[in-house]
Amino acid sequence: MPIPNLAMQIRTVPERFAFWTTSLQFVMHQLISVLGVAIIANLIIGYSFDLLRLLGHTYRMGYSYWLLTGMPFFPVQVICGLCLGWQLSRWLRHRAMLWVWVLPALMLCYGVFFRTDVPARFREMYRVGYTGPVFAAGSYSLGALLARKMLEEPCSSATEQTTNQP
Repeated sequence: MPIPNLAMQIRTVPERFAFWTTSLQFVMHQLISVLGVAIIANLIIGYSFDLLRLLGHTYRMGYSYWLLTGMPFFPVQVICGLCLGWQLSRWLRHRAMLWVWVLPALMLCYGVFFRTDVPARFREMYRVGYTGPVFAAGSYSLGALLARKMLEEPCSSATEQTTNQP
């Protein structure tokens, strides 16, 4: 009598709970892609500056602000999002990870088309608040997509020939 695969039994969800588990996965990955990436980027920059200070180099706090929010296209968050999306997609393989860019993109569209009267003193916060999550979630989804594509085994001609034989 074969032993049942316990990992497959744990991962399978009854049909009546499939909608709720998928929804919870989406919410979880949405929070990870926006808030988690921002927190990890802040931690990486903070620890990097602490390490440099231990080595004798001192930098002003303005440099960390510039690296996190002042540079165009938020490169620190994009790199963190790519790496986090890649690693989590290799481990979890949730399809919801591929769609977390949609809500921040809709929020950006709302901000562009309906919030045109932003005072000058709030423009930087407006830029960071609307475009930062789009870049973070987009890179998280891209990392997940790249991990999925890399993990797919390519179909070689030898396996196609053996499976297509009568």
